[in-house]
Amino acid sequence: MRVTLSQAAAAFRQKARMIERRAKEAEAASAKEALGIARGMSSGPLSARTLAVMGHPYARTHPSPPFSAAIINISGVAGHSGRFRAAWRTQNGGTAGGGIRSLIVNDSPEAQFLTERPGPRSRMIGRPIIRAIAGRLRGLRQRRLAAAVRAGLKV
Repeated sequence: MRVTLSQAAAAFRQKARMIERRAKEAEAASAKEALGIARGMSSGPLSARTLAVMGHPYARTHPSPPFSAAIINISGVAGHSGRFRAAWRTQNGGTAGGGIRSLIVNDSPEAQFLTERPGPRSRMIGRPIIRAIAGRLRGLRQRRLAAAVRAGLKV
């Protein structure tokens, strides 16, 4: 069977489109999983009252968090209960630097104080929730993307 250069080029373009489609599907699945992890990590078991009794263990002045600093305990805070947890959403990631990425963001008013590098007004230590989510997903995400490339090449 003879293949012309134009036929070969068309076949490669088709495979490239299929790989991109499968990789976007894999990344969407990872983003959905990241959202679930974010909501779980935003459901720490300690109430504001318990944290106060413990001497505010996430305070910058004397940090002694009972759990990872990435776990957010915001239940029982008047007017805030569940708002931070519910505010997680995916944002169109698209492509960046020749790759595909997805983003999860939190638009709640509390989010500005619950980041890895809180602003100067924050009395709390950094809360590396995004880094913790990425760390938990890294291996699975890489396996999904590798499988997507393999599946795209089979077409």
